Amino acid sequence: MHALDLLPLPVLFPAHPRTASRVRETGISVGRNIRVMDPLKYSAFLALAAEAAVLVSDSGGVQEEASVLKRPVLVVRRSTERPEVIGTFAERVDPGPEIVDVVARWISDLDGLHARLAALPSPYGDGTASSRISAVATAMVAGTRASR
Repeated sequence: MHALDLLPLPVLFPAHPRTASRVRETGISVGRNIRVMDPLKYSAFLALAAEAAVLVSDSGGVQEEASVLKRPVLVVRRSTERPEVIGTFAERVDPGPEIVDVVARWISDLDGLHARLAALPSPYGDGTASSRISAVATAMVAGTRASR
């Protein structure tokens, strides 16, 4: 929380109820720069994340979404099961002051970073799988070959 409070950007923190409870129980200081929010519905989270300068998370799902939304994500964990985004859309750091260093580096050329990420394909697909599957299924029913 201390590192997040030191970031040179406002921080929105949609906190899971268990996380918010643990913060209260342990007496962790949230800081003036952090706005703790109730959890967001998935669509609201995606809309917010798509407009964020950067994302900071320990969530594997957020790592995936960042690559689709073309946003940088700082993964605050000792390991990740999503190594395919490390070095492109994501960077992994241990909890602590390195969070501030990486975010500061990113925002020093935020427009350039966003432009580079916008040009990269997501390792999780291009978002058109359902259309392609539908075309193949329709072609199979019709007894023809689907075009790719």
